[in-house]
Order: sequence, then C-alpha cells, then structure tokens
Amino acid sequence: MQAGFANLEVISDSPLGEDLGDLVIGGYRSDYYVSIPPNCTFMKSVSMIEKKLSDIDNIKNDSSPLISRDIQYEPWDRLDEGIFREMDDELRKPFARVLKATGAYSDKVMDFFRRKDEFSHTITMFFPDGEKSCLLSVYLIRTKNDSLLIDLFSIFPASTVFYRLKEYLIMNIYTPFVVDYPAGYIIKQTLSHLKKKELVEDFTNSIVEYYFRP
Repeated sequence: MQAGFANLEVISDSPLGEDLGDLVIGGYRSDYYVSIPPNCTFMKSVSMIEKKLSDIDNIKNDSSPLISRDIQYEPWDRLDEGIFREMDDELRKPFARVLKATGAYSDKVMDFFRRKDEFSHTITMFFPDGEKSCLLSVYLIRTKNDSLLIDLFSIFPASTVFYRLKEYLIMNIYTPFVVDYPAGYIIKQTLSHLKKKELVEDFTNSIVEYYFRP
C-alpha cells in the first residue's frame, strides 16, 4: 500500500483486467537492476550526488541496462514452475524442503539452478542498518536517460531497485527514517535539476506504507 500517485502496487504473473479500477500504469516490466551500494553514510552519498550534478553535462549517458523480455522461455514444465514459485523470494531454502514441496527429483532441481540465469536473475539487497531502518519510496519518472539516473541514484548506502514500465523508469529507493537532511528533498531536487536540463520529462512519487510478499 502506498500514499502518493498510487495507493496500491500489484505484481502478477498474468493480466489482472479491470478489477483494480483506475490504473495509473500497468503492463509488462523490464528486468530489475539493483545497485551495489558504496560503503558510506547517507550524508556522504548526498554530497557525492551533488558533486555529480555539478558536472552533469560531462557524464556519459550509455544505453539503458534495463532488459525487456518478450520471448517465452522454453523448455518450461510444471515442475519448473513449481520450483520457481517455491524458490521465489527465498533462494536459500533447504534443498530437501524444495524437493518435498514440489515433488521434483534432485537432478531436476539442480538443472533448474544451472539454467536459472537464462530465465531469471538473482537479486541481493543490502541495508546497512537493516531494512526496518529504511523508508521505501517509489519514483515514477518519464525519461529516456535510464543509465544516467541509475548512475546518480546508485550512490545511496542501501540498495536501489530500478526497472522500466512502458515510457517510465521506476525507482524503489530506500532512505533512512531519521537523518539530519530530508531524504526526499535531495531526490526531488536532483530530479528537478534533471528536468531543467531536459533529461527528465516529468516525475512523481509515492511512499510505501506496508507490503506483503507471498
């Protein structure tokens, strides 16, 4: 649940139709891109972003690293689907537990692990003081300069998640609850600066109040 441009975000493996009412945006997303945070404080990351902004015209804007897949992965059977759902959000589950829950044999599970980078990617996130110490905000940004924004907003000390949905770059940013500097201010200030430079067309954001992972 969110407070902002949207009040609910749903991730589904199939279209949800019109049941959700007025949709702000929907469709197939790209793969995720997750930042590797530097070893620094939040205030240090703010100064690093400000330094990059002062030299924004000289930052190389590479092609987007966000990959959109429009081809169905094959071969894929009932056991593959069962293993995927069992391992989703928890790749470190005990091997025996996966075998019991899915009814798959050990060679099948091992083959799944060998092939997993062909149809999925593993995400590892880092929170220096634990996830509960962070406030999660979602930024919806109309831009064509993905790599530039990823470069700027990968400096925070906790992992930032990026993905593309249609014409929008979406950022899930974790900032500390209590700092001497308003966390949301530097993000909006940075995006406003990029908008003046015509590197961002428009942006808005929501604050995530709570969420559920099945």
